[in-house]
Amino acid sequence: MKNIFYFFLPILLLAVGGDESSDNDIVIKGGDKLTINASQTQASFTFTVPDTWSLHTDATDWLTPDILEGAAGTYTVNLTVAANTSETSRTATIDIRCANDEEKLLITQLGTADTPLPPSFDGKYIKSLMIKDTSDGETISSTFEYNEKGQLVKIIGKDVYEDETDVYEYIIAYTDGNVEIKGRDGEEYTAAIDARGRATQVRYVDTDDDNQTIDITLAYDNEGQLTKETGKTDDYNNYTIEYKWTNGNLTQTTYGGYSDTDFRYSEYENTGNLDINWIISGGYSESGVSPLGLLGLLGKRSAHYVVPNYWDMASSPTPGWDIERPVREDLIGTTQTDTYTVTESDENKVTAQYSFDADNDLSGIVTETPVYRISYERTATIVRTNPNEEPFVGEDGTKYYWEVEVQFSDPVESSREQIGTDRTEISIGY
Repeated sequence: MKNIFYFFLPILLLAVGGDESSDNDIVIKGGDKLTINASQTQASFTFTVPDTWSLHTDATDWLTPDILEGAAGTYTVNLTVAANTSETSRTATIDIRCANDEEKLLITQLGTADTPLPPSFDGKYIKSLMIKDTSDGETISSTFEYNEKGQLVKIIGKDVYEDETDVYEYIIAYTDGNVEIKGRDGEEYTAAIDARGRATQVRYVDTDDDNQTIDITLAYDNEGQLTKETGKTDDYNNYTIEYKWTNGNLTQTTYGGYSDTDFRYSEYENTGNLDINWIISGGYSESGVSPLGLLGLLGKRSAHYVVPNYWDMASSPTPGWDIERPVREDLIGTTQTDTYTVTESDENKVTAQYSFDADNDLSGIVTETPVYRISYERTATIVRTNPNEEPFVGEDGTKYYWEVEVQFSDPVESSREQIGTDRTEISIGY
């Protein structure tokens, strides 16, 4: 199983903090503080009052409630907010007045230099994820820790295989429009985050490998979906990855223009607080910024849970054909039939079953992949690779050539037998 702990980071938009205010008869759900992001233009809050009430604000130039008064009851006030184009944050106060009582709600809108906050999330936070490959017994588990704002701040992982156990740890910090990820194994990511909560520039440094550095630029389309990743290294080993989306899901990555990887999706909506698709798809192939995907810092996430068909596809190599050199002249151009057998998983026949708990949160995925013994036939032709080569002439006058190779036709499947099933079990804890 591939080590998944390269792959770690939910679109960051809104956070509501604090306990419910209950000092008097006016009760504001979620407390007396509301924080929103610089680019955010809509927000809301809910409160309950026992009598007629009215709202008053000191920031009518950038904050407009949709309702200003009412009778007793519970209300949700929708706020129209002007985007904050300043690097610094700004605050406003909304007074809720009811009879002789008054309650204040402090609203803070972050500046463009501030790291955007995660979205308000009413569901349960993912605390653990475990992947077990039942074919070889390897188990990879991870636990997630959050701060009071709901931001992921620590990932601890463990990879257990046979008698070996590897432990991984990543610490995540959010400061001044940046997100920093540091791993115990020397990996460090520093990402510049724009006002929409997306990583635009990323520097990766491997301190355990002579400070190898990669500077990565990320591009997005008008829908906010990641479309291109370009990496430049200090040794000129550059790369480009293009991302293709279909019906709101990331379906294909193209690495360097030649290595395509396709992804399939379930019917179930991707609703968790973490975008676990970046783990259960193996980091979406070759991406160098996969950790940011888990945190939701790579733009709009895929709409559905991916089918985790990445794990340990069985495949034995296609055999070559050794020839004894030099080769007699009369064998050049001759063709023979070659038959060989390999063991292969059929990733097109991966099945996935998704399970959900009583709150309709994803609790597990089980995938099964058939493994086959497949026989192929192909033709093998001996050809010269250097037409200018002078032959070696034997004592009997026979000519021989050293610079030769075997060229094969495309193989044709002659038989297939299923010999087993690879099963992967994924469990999610809250």
